[in-house]
Amino acid sequence: MAFQIAASMGLQKVFMDGSPDPARAHHERGGHNAADHAGDVIGDLNSRRGRIVGMEPAGETAAVRAVVPMAEMLTYESTLRSMTGGRGGYSMEFSHYEEVPAFLADKVVKEAKAGKGEGREALEPAGSPT
Repeated sequence: MAFQIAASMGLQKVFMDGSPDPARAHHERGGHNAADHAGDVIGDLNSRRGRIVGMEPAGETAAVRAVVPMAEMLTYESTLRSMTGGRGGYSMEFSHYEEVPAFLADKVVKEAKAGKGEGREALEPAGSPT
């Protein structure tokens, strides 16, 4: 029990003194869409804080490549289907970690502090020793 307390106190001290910068995973998104929907797809990716890396038109289709935060891509599939009438597809692969923008970092910190007041049960998985 003493080691758990010491580890917890040490982690809290390092975290508070270290001024951590939250990071968020970014994924590279690549896909093929009908060329007449490319503008809609690019606009949607921009609204999700994505950076367009390139676009390669190929006849009736266009391949749009972008780097987008993973958190913004969780609901992308249904949005893409509705934008392209079910004709668009995409794939993702991990690209890098990047610092979270200040306005989002503040929100994450506030939510974490609010969760701290709920008690230890909210932070521990079910069945873990206390």
